[in-house]
This record gives sequence, C-alpha cells and structure tokens, in this order.
Amino acid sequence: HLGYIAAFEASPWARLAGFVAVLALSAPLTLRLARAVAHPALRVAVVAYMLVIAGMVGSAIAAGDAIAIAGALLFMGSD
Repeated sequence: HLGYIAAFEASPWARLAGFVAVLALSAPLTLRLARAVAHPALRVAVVAYMLVIAGMVGSAIAAGDAIAIAGALLFMGSD
C-alpha cells in the first residue's frame, strides 16, 4: 500500500489535501469499524489500515489519474 502511495507524482500539498478530504469522508465508517472491534490492539490496527487506504486514495486523487482514482476507490470499497 505504501508503494502505491509513493508511485504517484504529486506535490506533498496535493497529497495532503487529498488525504484530508478522503479522511474526512471516511471518518464515520472508520469510527464505526473501530468501535465494532473488541480488542484494543486490533482497533489500532483497523484505524491504521484505514489511514493507509485513505492515503492511497488521496495520492491517486492528487495525481489526477482517473483510472488510479477509480482503482483506489474500488480497493477502499472492497476492504
């Protein structure tokens, strides 16, 4: 996942903006999933994974590649 984030050419500010936008939109789902996990260590892992996926989608958006954006959104939806 981190390789996917790094693969796109985009400015750090564009990546950050994309990440923040995706994070804001996915926060309700992330919180719902985290609350459903009983074990605290697994809860941290779920939130960390959602942050990485938000980074993937944000990087694809920052790069402006429609196919990459679609793929990242499909990946986020499937996970």
